[in-house]
Amino acid sequence: MRLRRQPKVEYKDLLLAESPTELEHLLREYLEAHPNDIWAYLKLGNLLREKGEPQKALRLHQTLLAKPKLDRTTKVKVLKAIARDYIELGKTEAAAETYEQIVSMMPERSAYEELLRLYESMGDWDKAIDVKNKLLRLDKKSEDQHLAILYAMKAYSLADEMPAKEREAERYLKMAEKIYPDLPLILYVRGELHMKSGRNELAVDAWKQLLMEHTDYAYLVLDKLEDLLFKEGRFSELELIYEDTLKVARNPHVIAHLIHILLSKGEKSRAMEYLDELISSYGESDGLRSLKYLLHIETNDIETVRDELRVRGSPFLPYKCENCGYESTMSLMQCPNCRSWLSFR
Repeated sequence: MRLRRQPKVEYKDLLLAESPTELEHLLREYLEAHPNDIWAYLKLGNLLREKGEPQKALRLHQTLLAKPKLDRTTKVKVLKAIARDYIELGKTEAAAETYEQIVSMMPERSAYEELLRLYESMGDWDKAIDVKNKLLRLDKKSEDQHLAILYAMKAYSLADEMPAKEREAERYLKMAEKIYPDLPLILYVRGELHMKSGRNELAVDAWKQLLMEHTDYAYLVLDKLEDLLFKEGRFSELELIYEDTLKVARNPHVIAHLIHILLSKGEKSRAMEYLDELISSYGESDGLRSLKYLLHIETNDIETVRDELRVRGSPFLPYKCENCGYESTMSLMQCPNCRSWLSFR
């Protein structure tokens, strides 16, 4: 008896696949009959990446570049897939080099935007500024807040080379200030540059100004201000600084740091008042609940309470990105999820 031959997989069968596993199986069968179908190879490689095999995806996508007579549009699609494979593998520089190829062939907005994100993640601020200016030209604009942020970050990158790079750093800060004079990042960076140059008093002044004028961005400087004043033997000044800040706005992270200061002084009752304010305004998170329990311990074990707060710090109230909702236990300038700047509160 002759076995009935299984029908060949056709394009429509791929569209009807009910799961990634089924689609992968069908794609492999389909490619046996259609070995020159670039789209199918791209789809198979993307599936491999999505199932956690980016190295296999990369090898498959790279073989496509050797295919003869690839038109420009198809080659760009292949290069984009390769770049995503590199990103998944953590090879950011290789991904950036691939996107550089893409924009040289087809200077489209989405490719420039991805290249900008890659340069930002690499901390290559010169190239990030160059790409941002190209995007602005596409929009027929000369500047925007994002460009000011990049200039400020370029200045910040020179902090470890102070005072030798002081003029260059200040030049970039002034460029940022000219575009967006109220950018809180400027005060943050200026304080950092002062500190690296040994001008600690000016650093403190810059960070105090940020607290008073941009209280929503207090998270940028709270830890740095505390570390610097501690080294200066001026830790006692923090209580007054935080209380003055709270007269301007009741920032939760400032309150959390003030609780820390009060506990270090053994002022349990005042710490409890501020803790109750946090719970009343922001809810009783697990961290706040545990701290409240510790504060209620009859033994008045302030040292244990203080250690608990020191370990957890402001994560009793995690930093949350206003753009995408991403939460972090660290104060960040840029959201690692949506890549937006200064979006944490």
